[in-house]
Amino acid sequence: MNRDEIQIKVMQLVKEKLCAKKNVVLTESTLLQDDLNADSLDVADLINEFEETFDLSIPDDVMDDIKTIKDIVDFVDREKNHK
Repeated sequence: MNRDEIQIKVMQLVKEKLCAKKNVVLTESTLLQDDLNADSLDVADLINEFEETFDLSIPDDVMDDIKTIKDIVDFVDREKNHK
């Protein structure tokens, strides 16, 4: 899965989980908590969804650093394509 495919899937999951009833345009710079009003439980649920979807584990210290869609895409890309 290349970076573009990862980005598309991440954005799809974010839309499904956080923007289901909102007409929101997502970009890589979209802030999960500030722009999408996600609380810590929303973000934790989303992280679990990413772990299942991409078959990887996101450590707690990395979870704390995930603020934007780009952060997620970068992490997944690094774990799946550059190890």
